[in-house]
Amino acid sequence: MDATVKRLVKEVKKDGDQDAFRELVDLYKDKVYKIAYRMVGNAYEAQDMAQEAFLRAYANIESYDEKRKFSTWLFRITTNLCID
Repeated sequence: MDATVKRLVKEVKKDGDQDAFRELVDLYKDKVYKIAYRMVGNAYEAQDMAQEAFLRAYANIESYDEKRKFSTWLFRITTNLCID
């Protein structure tokens, strides 16, 4: 999966490829939702937090360091959103 994630991230960074980002969302949506739900304790708020986390990840993909795991970066965005 790591090679797939790296390829998808490169496509998003290079061209803003929305289809590639959609694939990333499909890979991580359940885990991001679970993190958000654990932190906020409300299904609707967790859905909002998860959606916002993906929007922020897409908007800030240029700041992602490809030497690190994408999932860690995405989960940190989710956690920070929930804390705020």
